[in-house]
Amino acid sequence: MIQLEITWGGTVNGLSEHRLSVAAFGEPLKLLLSAIRRKANSKLREAADRRDVDVGRFKAEARKIDIEIESITHGSGGISSVVTVEAPVSGQHSLWPDGLAEDSLKDVLGDIESEGRGNRRNRAVRAYLAALDPRVTAQDYTASVNGTVLARVHLGTFIISGELSDVPYIVEPRGRIVGLGFEPGRPFIRIKTADVNQSETTFAATQGQVDEALELRDREVRVLSVVSALGKKVLRIQASEDPPVRLDENAYIFEKWSVVLERLAQ
Repeated sequence: MIQLEITWGGTVNGLSEHRLSVAAFGEPLKLLLSAIRRKANSKLREAADRRDVDVGRFKAEARKIDIEIESITHGSGGISSVVTVEAPVSGQHSLWPDGLAEDSLKDVLGDIESEGRGNRRNRAVRAYLAALDPRVTAQDYTASVNGTVLARVHLGTFIISGELSDVPYIVEPRGRIVGLGFEPGRPFIRIKTADVNQSETTFAATQGQVDEALELRDREVRVLSVVSALGKKVLRIQASEDPPVRLDENAYIFEKWSVVLERLAQ
């Protein structure tokens, strides 16, 4: 059994009386479930890339994850809930046979902690946090499986800028190449990062960039990429020890957007 306990602190109506406002928390809870499902779908997509299979028929698997509220947490303003997974149809195989909901929930709680501290990491989680009533001044999350704690997260007061939430930004992680996608399929580059989390990240890429990555598969690389609502896209990949190669500003700005700039000039 996967348990998720959430405690919200603050001055939202009803919290001090241990009641939960649907107006204040209905939409955030819906967005939290969406974030968990999106995380599960991302894991299924990466698993499909590794096995070179079509992820389409597995997309419904993530939608089988649900959050069922058992009770309002005693002595606080929050919920005690169960994260459920609908049993698969007999004979249906999963791309992620063990622990999809558990792994997705644990990752989302990690993203909540990161986003709450101002580190951009998960757009769906950011939407959940932004939807919370501004009178929520503290949050506590505990996820456990059969009584064993998976993750605990505490957040105090935080601010998320709605104006900047969807603005693309640049990152340059370092790591080792652990997967590549080639045409006629979807070209991509996957690296295992060199940080303490040793997480795997997949970037959309051109076939030329995949060919470059193939030459660097035995070396640590750094991947300059743009992160947006559409995902992560490679701008440049090179060996970590090599000096950075400057991007061609003319090619990336003036030539790429020349038609748009001409229309704006008119």
